[in-house]
Amino acid sequence: MARTPGSMGQELNQLRETVENAFYRQRTVEQRLRAVLQQAGRSAIRIEVFDVVGANTRKASVPPPQRPELSPNAWPRARKAGRPLRPTPGLANLTMTDSRLPVVGVSVCGFDSVQLDQIVSMIAEKQLADQDFIPVFLTDSLHAEIFRKHRYAFEFFPMSKDRKLQGTMRWDQYAVARLDFIKRKYGIERIIAFGKSPFGKS
Repeated sequence: MARTPGSMGQELNQLRETVENAFYRQRTVEQRLRAVLQQAGRSAIRIEVFDVVGANTRKASVPPPQRPELSPNAWPRARKAGRPLRPTPGLANLTMTDSRLPVVGVSVCGFDSVQLDQIVSMIAEKQLADQDFIPVFLTDSLHAEIFRKHRYAFEFFPMSKDRKLQGTMRWDQYAVARLDFIKRKYGIERIIAFGKSPFGKS
């Protein structure tokens, strides 16, 4: 018996709720582990909990024996204006995936990993409480694991003082063009900046 679109949508929502619940359980385990370590007089830089499903039985992929060749006429000559990407709302708010909520850029530059983790967790709690926005993080940090832990979309831009960009435009021009591209990419309506160094600026 074929499944109806309605039943498939219901199954998808149940799957998202299951993922959200698993995320909450994992976060609870991490918090309890930190508490136990503190009681024992120890501390952890980072705690991660992984679910072990089973042995990986997949075979290694084998590249094709001959590289396919395409005619230059196969590529489109003009690009059409595409729709903005819909960023993931994060594991804690996965049921908000299909909602047409505004996308908000969150600039978090100039922070160490501990401060950055606190800010991202605060945004996740705010999003869960209000359920009226989806964040995209704009950062100069190389600690991508903080955003990946929550499954948030993020964009990186270096904030080094030695800004030497070999190319046809100055660094500040490139920064403006990069930020404009990110806004169009996700359809960002506004940007909230944390810290003294906004994304792409000194």
